[in-house]
Amino acid sequence: MNTVEERTSDYVCIDCGVPYLTEKQKDTENTLGHCSTFHSGICGLCGEGRLITHIRAYNYLIKPK
Repeated sequence: MNTVEERTSDYVCIDCGVPYLTEKQKDTENTLGHCSTFHSGICGLCGEGRLITHIRAYNYLIKPK
């Protein structure tokens, strides 16, 4: 797995992106009306072929406080 600074692209899979969400963002009742588009590709963090989306969906990979 790459670090955020060493990622190979600005697209990540769900497994790599979820740790960058706040608890409120993880709560499905608070996500109504929000969506992200995923496509097949290589995750910029783990390097695996998966469904990926842009890092903006995961707070630009900035850990929540």
